[in-house]
Amino acid sequence: MVSQIEPLLVPVNDGAKIIGAGRSKFYELVAEGKIPLIKLGRKSLVSVAALKEFADSLNTKIAA
Repeated sequence: MVSQIEPLLVPVNDGAKIIGAGRSKFYELVAEGKIPLIKLGRKSLVSVAALKEFADSLNTKIAA
């Protein structure tokens, strides 16, 4: 049985898709410090865990 490896880091385009935002809005959130961007050489990546934390923070604001 082959198990799937879930990525820890994803490219910006995938990160934007994960949270349901466009690329421009995603970069706005990065500029506002709401989502940290990781540079690995010339690549810009985002942590899947950071995306989950961001989404959880939105859920907290809605519930309040």
